[in-house]
Amino acid sequence: MSAAYEALWVHDQDLADANVLAGLLQVQGFDAEAVLALACDERVEAIYRDNTQAAIDAGLPGLPGYVRDGEPFWGQDRIDLLDAALTSGRAPYRAG
Repeated sequence: MSAAYEALWVHDQDLADANVLAGLLQVQGFDAEAVLALACDERVEAIYRDNTQAAIDAGLPGLPGYVRDGEPFWGQDRIDLLDAALTSGRAPYRAG
């Protein structure tokens, strides 16, 4: 994931471009052709739809987004806060 984030945010690469994805996969030692073919499989697309709906239901407006025990963390600049929450063991903040 860090390679994809770097490609997107540091190098402004288009992660929707199959050639960009293939290059990232190859550098990480994956069989890019096999991974990209699997990504188009109907079962994988169903998982993607389910995950998208779960993110919407959790109140995440975009990516990257994480939910820890009901507490959403959205945005690259919140990853440190998620890390602090995980390592401290503090109870999650809840709205309401």
